[in-house]
Amino acid sequence: HRLRRQDPHQEAVSAVRGELTEVRHRLQTHPEHVSAARERHARWAQRYFRTRREADSLESQISARTENIAATFDTVVEILSDRGYLTNDEGTTTVTESGQVLARIYGDRDLLIAECLHRGLWSALTVPELVAVVTGLAAEPRREQLLAHAPEPGGAFPRVFDATCSLWDSLTRTELAQGLPGTPEPSAVLSGPLFRWAAGAPLESVLHESSMVAGDFVRLVKQVMDLLDQIAQTGVEGVSERARAGGDAIRRGIVAYSIASERG
Repeated sequence: HRLRRQDPHQEAVSAVRGELTEVRHRLQTHPEHVSAARERHARWAQRYFRTRREADSLESQISARTENIAATFDTVVEILSDRGYLTNDEGTTTVTESGQVLARIYGDRDLLIAECLHRGLWSALTVPELVAVVTGLAAEPRREQLLAHAPEPGGAFPRVFDATCSLWDSLTRTELAQGLPGTPEPSAVLSGPLFRWAAGAPLESVLHESSMVAGDFVRLVKQVMDLLDQIAQTGVEGVSERARAGGDAIRRGIVAYSIASERG
């Protein structure tokens, strides 16, 4: 007689049914099945598995972010090495003299500022001109300030600020190409008022041409003073001294009074 071969599909169904029967039997014969606290235990089990899933998800996110931070760090090191701020000799990374200058500058535009100092872009600026350039890197003008159209400084400022912006463009292209966020773009919107303040102009005229209130102006000057102080600490010849003098020049009048009030 010809043997009848069972359908493979039927074989799989039979196997699953057998497993289900076994699971039902184990469930019904488990001591917890007849426990008076079965529902309470079941709720705790649900909480456990939900918490376990959440913990696994968080661990996965932390792992991904850690890997991303490590990759970002390696990219930053590569850029700094290419630009001469770090050297690598047989696996040992060393901070160069330019790197030590960079280490004294803090903020979103720290590398751009270090590049300007390293290339000597600001070496020939007068004190008010340096204050004006630094203002373009120290603050983010608000929308109403962008609309004020205060006149920009003259002298060497336009040429030097254009060179600074060109350097910013080159640096940002490199950062974006490497998957890093670009350096914020400099803005000369507030440079004119600070230039004239550093040159000794009265407060009333500075506020009038910038459409700023006194409180906003004082906060801006303090931001510029902070960055000037950082530049002064770098020890870059021809710039550090002017940065220190620039900080002294804009620390006067209402600004000096505000600083003294904070300290007193």
